[in-house]
Amino acid sequence: MGFADAVKLCLGQKYFVFSGRAARSEFWWFTLVSAIVTFILMCADLLFGIVEMTGGMAGISTLYGLGVFLPTAALHVRRIQDTGRSFWFLFVSLIPVV
Repeated sequence: MGFADAVKLCLGQKYFVFSGRAARSEFWWFTLVSAIVTFILMCADLLFGIVEMTGGMAGISTLYGLGVFLPTAALHVRRIQDTGRSFWFLFVSLIPVV
């Protein structure tokens, strides 16, 4: 699966699908594309003065992050299920935050 297929699948067909499985290539391609788009939008925020370097939070990259939050969460749940674990296993990643 290529990057275009992964993005179409995650943002189109499986936008809010938490059941099933996600291939490793689907997960990593979507993660890479999402990270690159986020970086470009953050640079655009700084370039156009939408967000100052002091840490303002209202920019194009924030809106993008809110827009891809659900498909990213669904993709993570599908990938965790593909490895044979329950989706509750994702909460283990929150332990360092707490």
